[in-house]
Amino acid sequence: MSETQLDLAAAHRWALSAHALLDEACARINELNVFPVPDADTGTNLFLTFDGALQYVRSHDSLMSEPLTLAQGLELLARGMLLSARGNSG
Repeated sequence: MSETQLDLAAAHRWALSAHALLDEACARINELNVFPVPDADTGTNLFLTFDGALQYVRSHDSLMSEPLTLAQGLELLARGMLLSARGNSG
């Protein structure tokens, strides 16, 4: 059995897929009655948080003189989510 290893390219594909799926599911998530406040914007908040995080990674990646490592890419994604968090998604 071969072992699969997570690398930056796989993490990048996952992030782009997750972003597209959140965009696609946004309206359905907004319809959920999310405790404690059913405010109909949970899907939008999740999407905007993730979208902002990807923009944060892109802006920092372009400033790097060398390619990002997996750890650096994931750290930037986490930091971007924290800084772009909307509503209770943060």
